[in-house]
Amino acid sequence: MIHSPGSIADLPRTYLMRATDALASATATYAIPLLVLVTTGSTALTGLAFLLEWAPRLAAFSFAGPMADRWGADRVFRTSNLVRTAAVAPRTR
Repeated sequence: MIHSPGSIADLPRTYLMRATDALASATATYAIPLLVLVTTGSTALTGLAFLLEWAPRLAAFSFAGPMADRWGADRVFRTSNLVRTAAVAPRTR
């Protein structure tokens, strides 16, 4: 493993960024359906909002697992990060 001089010093910042991301994800997962419940008063719409929150994650697990088994987790991880970057990167013309 290659270590840069700043790698140990940047470790707390990395943990802070990961913790912030986890908090934001948990907030979105549970706060959005709760907001739907408070706004509409409908438990059916709340369940639908919760289902729509989890559907992409469950779909991703169903095809990412076999891909990782076939090509290895590191290759799938790099490919998924590349696809995510390409999807988020601004398009210039």
